[in-house]
Amino acid sequence: MEMRDVANYLINHCFIMGESEETRERYLYAVNHQDELKRLFLSLGYTLVVRPSPLKVIMLVNENEGNQVKLKKYESI
Repeated sequence: MEMRDVANYLINHCFIMGESEETRERYLYAVNHQDELKRLFLSLGYTLVVRPSPLKVIMLVNENEGNQVKLKKYESI
């Protein structure tokens, strides 16, 4: 597992679940390298949030609220 794989996955999916069998390796890598990942995503305007228990999730939060469209209820359907 490489940092680029984990970073790419986070950018595409916004979160990594530690309980899921298919993402467990990425989750463990991200937990062990969270300082490097935080520095990487901070420069892109994201905050890396690590919730080790009880959820076991790592997520990206966009601090600038960019790339988000505000839709009304019927526009989103």
